[in-house]
Amino acid sequence: MIFVIQPRQTCYRLKELRIKKPDYCRVSNREFEYSYFLSEEVIWQKLYNLIFKTIAFFEAPTFKNIIGLNSDNINYRVISLYLHISDINPIFKNMKAVITGDIVNSRAEPAAHWLPVLKEVLEQYGQEPQEWEITRGDSFQLILDPEEALHAAFQIKAGIKQLSGLDVRMAIGIGEQEYKSRKISESNGSAFIRSGECFENLKKQHLGIRTGDQEKDETFNLLFSLALLTMNNWSATVAKTITVFLKFPEKSQTELAQQLNKSQSSLSEALKRGGFDEIMQLEDFYRKKFDRP
Repeated sequence: MIFVIQPRQTCYRLKELRIKKPDYCRVSNREFEYSYFLSEEVIWQKLYNLIFKTIAFFEAPTFKNIIGLNSDNINYRVISLYLHISDINPIFKNMKAVITGDIVNSRAEPAAHWLPVLKEVLEQYGQEPQEWEITRGDSFQLILDPEEALHAAFQIKAGIKQLSGLDVRMAIGIGEQEYKSRKISESNGSAFIRSGECFENLKKQHLGIRTGDQEKDETFNLLFSLALLTMNNWSATVAKTITVFLKFPEKSQTELAQQLNKSQSSLSEALKRGGFDEIMQLEDFYRKKFDRP
């Protein structure tokens, strides 16, 4: 069984939950309708935990009275829940990723060398200053859809690593954008808070994430740590090659070899040294976890 939210005109569907009763009820003044489905018993608690974290307007005591938590009771029914939320924002509508970062050893190179590289990547994801800003000289923020965040982080990393002696620290925060200003620095919400908190705790690690889900955070931060063992050691040549492959994923290796004026064998060797295939597997794994329903 899968947790699904699908648009259904003004309704959203939370598929296949178990409840005791009744067929019709009210929770926090929201209406619910139910129909029957089959389900697996083992998914109960996970669904409960996920929904309880995600839907802020549920009141804990009321919600616990509705969702069945006693697996021994055979009277639990499997339902499809249609959540009427025409008068509020759709679930996940405001879910965003915020990347907070800064350039490591920025004084080792004139800003005229690395600033255009950083701007070129940021401009692919939106307009300045609403979607991205560079502040305090070498710090920046970028807001984008959650599923695109890791790809953007890899692009920024590869771009900056083309310059000898420079690197970049980045923290990804996943959450809501509760207020959207003309400037990203004036916007706020849980995505901004988590990104900022994650950045403050990066210490020696150059890439981290905070989503509000501790298990997911631990998994991805461990995977990031392993990936950084390779990424932190990218040479300028490897970083340049990976930059082009990330920017033009639709092009073949033959086309990119011609664009870079290099042989396919030299490109293949650079990608292998940079762990490109493994990094793309990580990006694909991340994207699947954060793709919107």
